[in-house]
Amino acid sequence: LNNCGNGFTPWGTYLTCEENFNQYFGTTNTAVPGMTRNANQLRYGLAGAGTSRKYEQYHDRFDWQKEPNEANRFGWIVEIDPFDPA
Repeated sequence: LNNCGNGFTPWGTYLTCEENFNQYFGTTNTAVPGMTRNANQLRYGLAGAGTSRKYEQYHDRFDWQKEPNEANRFGWIVEIDPFDPA
């Protein structure tokens, strides 16, 4: 999601970064008493309700109430070595 920031390193590899993944996580169920975002979800900036992208309406993995740890799988920085395809 949102492969955005990127650049070359001084040693000749390439970094690519997954940014703004938090914009895809919300919840469809705001009526559950006491159901609040945990510290990591708040730090990531996950929406307390629905999002403008509406992924949470169509796939449970983007609803932080149904899958509270799913956002931890995003936000990667990947280093690519163009001289070593493996």
